[in-house]
Amino acid sequence: GDTTVDYFAWMHNKYDEDFVNYLYAENAYADRMMKSSELLQKKIYQEYRKNIQDEFITEPDKIDSFYYYIRYEKDKEFPLYCRKKDSLTAKEKVYLDVNKISEEYLFAQLQFSQVSPDHRLLAFGLNTKGGDAAYLQIKNLETGEIYPDQIENVADFQWTGNNKTFYYNLENKKTKK
Repeated sequence: GDTTVDYFAWMHNKYDEDFVNYLYAENAYADRMMKSSELLQKKIYQEYRKNIQDEFITEPDKIDSFYYYIRYEKDKEFPLYCRKKDSLTAKEKVYLDVNKISEEYLFAQLQFSQVSPDHRLLAFGLNTKGGDAAYLQIKNLETGEIYPDQIENVADFQWTGNNKTFYYNLENKKTKK
């Protein structure tokens, strides 16, 4: 058979000093090459932003006695995950503010979130390194406490019906799935 050489294998370790330096050099090169189009880039970005609604609320999902929805606020990078109990006119409770959580990280993306069947716990996956996997964390929705225990490289999650147990899949390091 034929032998295939992966000339980019050295890039798989995103923490490798040579790789990080290479990325900085590539970004500097791109900045130099695109310098003459800075005004056009800003114009395109502003035009793009004009077409994006700054504030909106998703259609609520009624699950048992709760209405769950996502609210986007002007000048916030991430949405707020909210709920109301019994009625849409009830007081709103923000149960997950990704903006607040992401302040600790250079990069943060919510990969998944799921409230337990009894609506007391929230499991969420926060990706802080890029890629597809996340840190699984559990938040007590009654106290607001995010439990310190985390499970790394979680790709998917599902609560069981007893509110105490859950299943999760770890990311396969070879296939990244």
